[in-house]
Amino acid sequence: MSRLLRAWDRRQLPLLLLLGAAWLLAHRWVGLWHDSRLYGVQALRRLLPDNFRNDLYFLYGSQDAYTVFSPWFAACIALLGIEGAGLLLYMLGSVLWLAAAGWLLANFLRGLAFWFGMLCLVLLPSDYGPLAGILTLGEPFPTPRIFAEALSMLALASLLRGKWAWSLPALGLALLLHPLMAAGAALVALLYGASCVAGRGRILLLGGLLGGAACVAAGVASGISPFNRILLEMDGEWLALVTRLAPLVSWDAWHADQWLSRTAVAFALVLTAARLAAARPARFFASLAAAGAIGLLASWLGTGWAHNLLLMQAQPWRVLWLLQLAAALALAWLLASYWQRGGVVRVLLLALVVATLTRNSFGGVLAIVAGAGLCWQLGSAAPLALSASTCRALTALVLAIGAAWLAEVVKHATDAGALAPHLIEDTAARIWGWTLLRTGALWLAGVGLLGLLWHWMAAGRHGRYLLACLAAVASLAGAACWRIGPPDYAYPISQQAQRDVQAAFLPLLPRNAVLYWENDVRATWFLLQRSSYVSSTQLAGLAFNRGTALEGARRLERLQRLGVKDAVRELDPAAAKRRMAQLPAPSAAGLAYVCGDPLLDFVVLTWRLGDGGIARVDDRTYPYSYYLYDCARLRGGP
Repeated sequence: MSRLLRAWDRRQLPLLLLLGAAWLLAHRWVGLWHDSRLYGVQALRRLLPDNFRNDLYFLYGSQDAYTVFSPWFAACIALLGIEGAGLLLYMLGSVLWLAAAGWLLANFLRGLAFWFGMLCLVLLPSDYGPLAGILTLGEPFPTPRIFAEALSMLALASLLRGKWAWSLPALGLALLLHPLMAAGAALVALLYGASCVAGRGRILLLGGLLGGAACVAAGVASGISPFNRILLEMDGEWLALVTRLAPLVSWDAWHADQWLSRTAVAFALVLTAARLAAARPARFFASLAAAGAIGLLASWLGTGWAHNLLLMQAQPWRVLWLLQLAAALALAWLLASYWQRGGVVRVLLLALVVATLTRNSFGGVLAIVAGAGLCWQLGSAAPLALSASTCRALTALVLAIGAAWLAEVVKHATDAGALAPHLIEDTAARIWGWTLLRTGALWLAGVGLLGLLWHWMAAGRHGRYLLACLAAVASLAGAACWRIGPPDYAYPISQQAQRDVQAAFLPLLPRNAVLYWENDVRATWFLLQRSSYVSSTQLAGLAFNRGTALEGARRLERLQRLGVKDAVRELDPAAAKRRMAQLPAPSAAGLAYVCGDPLLDFVVLTWRLGDGGIARVDDRTYPYSYYLYDCARLRGGP
């Protein structure tokens, strides 16, 4: 502890506060959202198994058997309740992620460059994979992914320091938490280890690989899950549903305009850093690029060329999260290492920055050209020399090209509903705030503020240092107060209305009842703690269970007749809005059709249809009322 205190520099306090503000902006707690709803109900089911016995998500099996996260979550829920447990895990995950990222980054950068790199990791757009905006680094909700990412970063940082004894336990725990995420880190560690050892070490490594292959073969021969799926293919009916409803899983559903440019930017940055770095950093970046290429190749061969069941479910493209992480690290390292190396190099580095911001359009091409040019310029015995005026003209040209990024910002906000917020029950201000995060605009603001704080602290005056602290505190307070978040189709419900719903509805709902709550499965699961009939969220695992896919598609079709937005499972925001606009208006006939399914017991809507149901709760804070309908009565039962 005394050593840490001696190493502490008081100038780091404003920078820590600025980093905290950046994290609150980009990774703000928004409650149980996205996949945290699934992990939340998996944990809750461990505490109340009878309540969720008939839930679609569990009817045909779930992925709960492949993670140790659910028991931890369940223990926290037993102590703190569902919301308190989620918040605690979010806070723990955030601290662990930032600490691990800092320890990894410290292998490459120091001083101002280190803090710049941290802002790159936190504020730059970090979504990865086949669809934009679905999966991001450091997710602001409790899932095992953020813990697996943090532990994987700890493992890789330990490898870079030569501490294998620290790396292996961290990597093993990451695999227990989220095998799909940690498998990529294990591959990177394997490739990096192979590049570092020689002679007897490589023989031992080869022996380890052969031993692993033997274990897989034994698993296949004995029929142990999931190895028993390696010889199976997904049948046509199941594959059609997966391709339509879960396009992330199958290469057949990928569209180049949605993923190719972003991925090309990441590869270009990492490969450029691998070419220009030396020794361990070079091997590290090269291993990350190789792992990303292997993941994409396996996805193409296993889910596109063939439809292997194990690879469809293993999703080898998930290794791209490490490539995206490395891309942000590489950009910071390149700028810190070579910005002072002349005008031509500065123009090429600026082009890489523009490519990063325009990663969803032409950024991929620009990054490849700029990265190749940078490698040639810095590696050539006779580098290109241009006059200052020519460099200024080229800088102006790059910035003019980068102006297209502003058009991307506007298009992104429009697609998210900024011009028609009523379609997604959100405000234009929140949508624009979310857009500024998703497009990197707030990264530019954060970098500017970082430079200002560093300039004030470098002056060595107490007044300037105090001013830097005040500015950092103000940024932290502003980030805490600025309520921006992802679009949500659910209706807001006040705390009082939640208590009223529990008091009025729960006595009428048997423990084993199956319920549909309009557009918000969280109310079914966490407010009423009952099995959900169907929602788009419950179909997230349809690639893992054929029964979930077929039965879920059937139930969604019935919901479409009711006219609720939850009937639309569409990951593209613009396409989702178009399909929602085509839904019929909710009607008594639509409700009767949905309730015609004997597997559905109750429905909660914000619409008064027919006689208004068997119970009603009015929310005095928000302009909504909630009506509970008994399907047995609508079917003519007692």
